[in-house]
Amino acid sequence: MQVEDSVLESGPIDRLRAEFLARRSQNPQYSLRSFARDIGISSGALSQVFSRKRPLTKRSLERISRRLGIDSLAPSSDAYHLIQSDQFNCIADWYHYAILSLLETHGARSQVRWIASRLGISIVEAQGAIERLIRVGMVKLKGNSLVTTQKRRRTSTDVPNEALRKLHHQTLLRNAELLNEVPVEWRDVTMMTMAIDLKKLPLAKVFIKRFRRDLTRFLGAGTKTEVYNLCIQLVPVTRRESRRGEWRRNCQLQVG
Repeated sequence: MQVEDSVLESGPIDRLRAEFLARRSQNPQYSLRSFARDIGISSGALSQVFSRKRPLTKRSLERISRRLGIDSLAPSSDAYHLIQSDQFNCIADWYHYAILSLLETHGARSQVRWIASRLGISIVEAQGAIERLIRVGMVKLKGNSLVTTQKRRRTSTDVPNEALRKLHHQTLLRNAELLNEVPVEWRDVTMMTMAIDLKKLPLAKVFIKRFRRDLTRFLGAGTKTEVYNLCIQLVPVTRRESRRGEWRRNCQLQVG
């Protein structure tokens, strides 16, 4: 079960925006009007698409993909399903998502005691988590077996969410603890510190999302035996002297 904090509901729009920003990074004179001409729609319509005021049909996405010479932008059958906020608030603790993934591993069992043992949680925690996952519709009983209802789920992104912060906090703390427990050959923790152009941060988020999904497909193709967390941490080290509002404005996509 892949659960991620994805960019937004409309993945194709983010890919389209990323393509525009990539072209403009190579040529600062490349405008929204130029991009609209290249994909065969008006600049006004494209501006509405980027602001989520105008949808694109599957046929339009396929036509735009051909004009750009890229893989189809149209959603595929392996699309990620958005977890609603009220659902997510019920299952914010990290072990809910670990259970979803554990149920996909080879030889998985539906016994509460086995699930608790494999994840290092209490039987009470495991039982409560399973009941909540069934209640929100992410797990169902098929005979005597627990099965997940969908393979890929995601949360919203760039929207303040206390439950999501809780999950991130738990995951980071747990991963820090595992540094002392897991042999180095079973993990990979690396870091880079860099000076960046803050205006490129939204595009960086799109690249990171694309990498996460590619790696998920690669690692998930085969016999699944273990459950892993992938945490890519791109965070500021410097402290901004400007106010929070100015920080947000500096991060906004310049699509006009």
